[in-house]
Amino acid sequence: MGQSSLMSIVLLASLLFSGSPPKKPVDQTGRLLRVYARLLQTMGNPPDAPVLKLLPRRETGIDGHALYQPGNPARIELGDDVLTLCATFGPNAEVALACLLGHELAHFQYRHGSKQGFFSPVVMPTDAAYSSRNLEALADRSGIFMAYLAGYDAFSIAPAVYEAYYRTFKKPDQIPGYPTKNQRLRMVADTAARVQELAQLFEIGEISYLMRDYAASSRAFDALITRYPDVTTRNNLGASKLNQALARMPSAREAPRLRFAFPIEFDSDNRLLTLPRRDKPLRYEQLLTEAHYLFKTALDEQPTHQSARLNLAIAEYLLGNAEQARQTLGNAPLPKSANEQLMLGIVLADLGQNDEARKSFKMAVAKGAFRARENEAYFLKGLESGWLSWFDQVAARQNRKQEKPASLPAWPAQLAPARQLPVMVLPGGGQVARTDSLTSYEIPLALESATHDKPAVRIYRVLKSSRRALKGLPMGSSSGQLARYGPPTTTITGARGTVFYGFRKASRWLFLEYRDNRLTSWVAAEPKPS
Repeated sequence: MGQSSLMSIVLLASLLFSGSPPKKPVDQTGRLLRVYARLLQTMGNPPDAPVLKLLPRRETGIDGHALYQPGNPARIELGDDVLTLCATFGPNAEVALACLLGHELAHFQYRHGSKQGFFSPVVMPTDAAYSSRNLEALADRSGIFMAYLAGYDAFSIAPAVYEAYYRTFKKPDQIPGYPTKNQRLRMVADTAARVQELAQLFEIGEISYLMRDYAASSRAFDALITRYPDVTTRNNLGASKLNQALARMPSAREAPRLRFAFPIEFDSDNRLLTLPRRDKPLRYEQLLTEAHYLFKTALDEQPTHQSARLNLAIAEYLLGNAEQARQTLGNAPLPKSANEQLMLGIVLADLGQNDEARKSFKMAVAKGAFRARENEAYFLKGLESGWLSWFDQVAARQNRKQEKPASLPAWPAQLAPARQLPVMVLPGGGQVARTDSLTSYEIPLALESATHDKPAVRIYRVLKSSRRALKGLPMGSSSGQLARYGPPTTTITGARGTVFYGFRKASRWLFLEYRDNRLTSWVAAEPKPS
């Protein structure tokens, strides 16, 4: 049974047996489940995730009840009046709820005393670093960043949410075990500023990855790890290094086992511009070893993280250890994801188990895995004599397709930062301007980094949004609408059912991110005129 289905049953049961019929309309409980599911996704859907219970105010006897209780299973309890409070934020109701639920989930995330996070506890006078008050401060800070990773613009609204919580529920300025109200509000405001900095690192890293500047993406996520060393960041850094390594490895003509399109999963859900490029590019063996370590560490921290396990198997395969990759995929929880099934087919083919590989590829196609039919064709043709001639023809067709003039599904009206917005200068010469619905960057990106040790660097204007609709492509619209525009220039697989479709026309790029076949965000990029 899936996590969302389990939460629905638990939540429904808590409502049915709470002693009275539920008061909240269906859309309120649906909102709660939706937000909680997205937050859990950022943690890799841990199997021991806290059970979520929605309780009526008259049962708790407490205004604004929000509580994490450790145990087996752990629990998060939320009063129905908290949902009512979040609803007062109108279109930002889910963002407000994500801030408060993120706080409680942060307690679960850091349940082990030895685990350290980016949000260092703010040590109060006479308090030990792991006192109750400092653990609450840690949960405030981690919860806001967790909400951001889940796709909520939490840093712009968190201070108002906490202020409303204290005011609405008439909480005293000093609650035992918590910082004072003023201390807490100051910390939340400071957290919002810090999370915004992290968001910029994350977004620039994502943009660099989409634009195939994997060296820049690696530097960014490396910097982010020093400040927020979570599983998602480790996975993304490892994914960047895998792509860097693939660009340096022998061609498929020289090494047929590399003929496949590997389903490397990037977590969407960084670049330190002050760091110089290395004088000499790393050998692909070192990049693969570093990626392997990152994925292994991520799995040690979160054994159920699906993307980290898949990427670990890809790293093992590329390091020449197909048998270890098979064992890694064999340890994945059942049922296997579409991309795990695809990678298993690639591994079995390398081990000479062609009958089993054929079955695995068919299952991957049925599940809609990353470029599944293309990979199945690579496998089947690879069993025939003269497959290299076929492969050369496929490569030639792809090159012609990329050179052919293309149409973009849509394009934002303006990429340059609006003059009335405050523009912040980034280290290294870039800049960023942000509103509550979009972010505008000017950042240096390397061109053709896959084939040049010292690629040309140009300033790109980039606009990113998860709220603002493009003409003809409203948020939430189906990926089926893209059929009218022809095949995308590139397809990039993400984590947890996310896919990026990239369209290119001349020097303009438009990336459309779909989760469960629904548009969730877009990125538009073009070089800044010289």
